[in-house]
Amino acid sequence: MRAFIVSMLLIVPPQISGFVAGSLFAQVYEAEQHDQLGISQRIADPAASEGVAVRCSPEMHPPRQYIFATGYYETSPGRYRATWRLKTSMVGADKPLIDVDCTQPGQEPYRMAAAVFKGADFKKADEWQEFQMKFDRLELGRAQYRALYLGNGDIAMDCLKIEKLSDFTEEELYQRMTSNTLYAVTLPGDLAQLWQKQRDSTFHVLELKNAGGLGFESSWSVPAAVRCLPRYELTSHSWTQVWHHAFNRGAYFPDSYETLFKYDAVIMTCGDVGRLLAIGRDMLRRYVQEGGGLVMLGGYYSYGKGHVRNTRFGELLPVQADSQWDLAQTPDTDIDNARLWFGLFPFPKGWKPSAYWIHRVKVRPEARVVWTCGGQPAVCVWNCGKGRVVTITLTPLGAPPAGASLFCQTPEWPSVLAQMLQWAGENGMAK
Repeated sequence: MRAFIVSMLLIVPPQISGFVAGSLFAQVYEAEQHDQLGISQRIADPAASEGVAVRCSPEMHPPRQYIFATGYYETSPGRYRATWRLKTSMVGADKPLIDVDCTQPGQEPYRMAAAVFKGADFKKADEWQEFQMKFDRLELGRAQYRALYLGNGDIAMDCLKIEKLSDFTEEELYQRMTSNTLYAVTLPGDLAQLWQKQRDSTFHVLELKNAGGLGFESSWSVPAAVRCLPRYELTSHSWTQVWHHAFNRGAYFPDSYETLFKYDAVIMTCGDVGRLLAIGRDMLRRYVQEGGGLVMLGGYYSYGKGHVRNTRFGELLPVQADSQWDLAQTPDTDIDNARLWFGLFPFPKGWKPSAYWIHRVKVRPEARVVWTCGGQPAVCVWNCGKGRVVTITLTPLGAPPAGASLFCQTPEWPSVLAQMLQWAGENGMAK
């Protein structure tokens, strides 16, 4: 499976078809390729974008059927424009012909934009006309686009073009979410006092994992690492569910500062922080600044492809990824302790760890490189506010040669990861 995952690094996401003037990217969906029920009539039309369109009429088609529905496409936050290309012979008619919408399944509001078009909305009979609508996306998640035939006259559809006009800044996302009751999280007045109140004699670790993802979670052996340490308890949560209105119901990520601050350390496996939304990213930032420990692990959906850049979460990390395409094979698979920090996270006696893929990152000036691999920073640490952060840019990607093992598949690995958890979190633990 991992060999397949590595090959995915070369694939451009299917929803991005290229640069378009006035937009970040655009994708055109041809109606004849997305008639999922196959009920509409295909018509040859030289004025259509690919010479073919779909058409429905009362004589041939039942009402209230979807003549166009795309699949589900992962879509990032931002401002978008949808352009529907339609035509009819019913110019001037007042009855509704077609209901189109842009949806985000599983999220609220479900319909990001919708419109019903009548014959009166068209200027000329049997000539293509473009109708535009704009919508905003606040979350990373799925999108689907649909056209429902209403049965009151003929309607033809050529295509739909979706354009991303601009991104939101992290601050814009945060302000929009904190003003929306769907995402409401109360910010305590005194975070330092809350942090001290939540401490006890047990060391609590929260694992945020990409459950149902690409199978990296078990490779890191987090439960085995926690078992290496006395008085430690592990709680695992999935963050892959799109939160929307479930955000403040505690289904996945901690739903309050009171809950999050109970944990002494958070460990993130294959961390796509785009899933945490601006509110969750800000909660983790405040958590570390007040004394929490953070350990970030590498993987396909970490760092670059984990949507870390230009976020409040990114401020926590001692390393920065310049691009989402930050994964690379290591020229030298052997992992080494950096000389200046040999005493931190020492290798067990006789352990010779190897890795085959690594995130290429830049180390912040204040950070310390503890391990290297192929000359690249592999484990880095720093203090952030009152908390500590460990970043592991090594990944469980790649297939080792016969007789060899990845660093995280060796018997020694759980005890090494336990050292990192202990260093990150125990400075804030009640003694």
